[in-house]
Amino acid sequence: MDLQALVLDVLQTLEPQVRATRARITTDFSGRPILFYPRASLRTILLNLLSNAFNYTDPARPSRVHCSLWLENGQPVLWVKDNGLGV
Repeated sequence: MDLQALVLDVLQTLEPQVRATRARITTDFSGRPILFYPRASLRTILLNLLSNAFNYTDPARPSRVHCSLWLENGQPVLWVKDNGLGV
């Protein structure tokens, strides 16, 4: 599965939240642009992580979200970082 295409699909679903939070989303999947993983499961994971990033945005600033994937000990690591309010 193409990770960039999957993220774009999820962002299209979350488009109202992206617009409302004035989000800027960046990605870096250069470590592994294609991943062998069940699409529906990874889509749900990304949907939850990105939705949370937009739901807990600091209202005083635009949302910034970065998604990346790299290999660690031969295993893919998915990382989603945002500048939200935190815990």
